[in-house]
Amino acid sequence: EVFPEINEMPEWKAIHKRCIEGAVEKRDRDPFEREDGHTDWLRWEIQPWHTAGGEIGGVIMFTEVITERVELEEKVKESESRFRAIYETIDEGIVYQDSEGAIMDANPAAEEILGLSLEQMTGKKSLDPEWKALREDGSNYPGEEHPAMEALQTGKEVKDRVMAVYHPKTDKHVWINVNSYPVFKNGSEKPQMVYSTFDEMTDEYL
Repeated sequence: EVFPEINEMPEWKAIHKRCIEGAVEKRDRDPFEREDGHTDWLRWEIQPWHTAGGEIGGVIMFTEVITERVELEEKVKESESRFRAIYETIDEGIVYQDSEGAIMDANPAAEEILGLSLEQMTGKKSLDPEWKALREDGSNYPGEEHPAMEALQTGKEVKDRVMAVYHPKTDKHVWINVNSYPVFKNGSEKPQMVYSTFDEMTDEYL
């Protein structure tokens, strides 16, 4: 009477039968089709209860409707999928660095512009001398002053910083225009990471 839909769901009847016989079953995410045709998502557990004499007298079913949470998770997955598609195909380089300045992730455009694979970049820091970074006037650009490091240190966005970095595949420097953005988590005052976007502008410096 409480769950009339079960009459049309032999699987649920089988679950109840197994639990009446002593089994304990549960699922953290299970679709449940209602009589009106819509589907709810449930988290549930069924276990037998025992009489004073120790015999199984029936089953107890704990259920939680998690439809709203599941739908939200699906929306997040769709959003992440769209973001990933843009991230992978955009012409602009994107690099993520942790709170110490070590590279965590980079998109294909960044690999192309910097002449390094993601594997080669992962863990590499702005302080690494192999970048051989230069300012517009040709002077050395210290790693601790790179846009990403400045964003981490100040907690503020750093925009339109022009710099050159060494491109190992061509054995030359490439010029890029960099924007760096600090990322805060859990209300912290100190950035937990930073991401930088950059375009190549080498042709303007030839």
